Amino acid sequence: MGLIAVAGALLAELDERRVAYPLLQVLPERTGETSALMLWNGRESMCVQQFPSTQQVKHTAPFGARYSDAMSASVQVFLALEPEERVRELMFNGTIRFAGLDEAGLETYAVRLGDAAKRGYATNYGESALDEVGVAAPVFDHRGHLVAAVLIPAPRFRVSPEQLANLGEAAKKCARAITLRLGGS
Repeated sequence: MGLIAVAGALLAELDERRVAYPLLQVLPERTGETSALMLWNGRESMCVQQFPSTQQVKHTAPFGARYSDAMSASVQVFLALEPEERVRELMFNGTIRFAGLDEAGLETYAVRLGDAAKRGYATNYGESALDEVGVAAPVFDHRGHLVAAVLIPAPRFRVSPEQLANLGEAAKKCARAITLRLGGS
């Protein structure tokens, strides 16, 4: 019990960026695409760390970039674990942008979020911008709280729907490794 008490205090002080750094750094070498760590401030996803693709043409998520489009893969990851009432509030008050929002669209979106949560990653295949795609997977801390997301953005011309699934699995694997390093399961 004493060990748990000491470990709990240490785990609470871990910095997600520091823990994620070495894992995110090698992800572009494995996938050929940019990797980023995203945090949620309650109303938007924000890039706090990025490693660019090794390819000449790349999609980047620069440090400090903020995303509030409902179709953004990182926004979907964070919203997938928010209470339904909170998602509804964010969308209907305009904090999260969703073109043509109505009740039927919100129901369809809720299904999409549920699918992303079950699959372990969210996708954006040219839905927030025609020329880009993205996948994002959740990172949890030792308490099981969602604390970050691993994002892999890429130019759409280079990524088929099948390759998008492969990138999703790579993001999920990286997010799981970060979760384990944070003491999560």
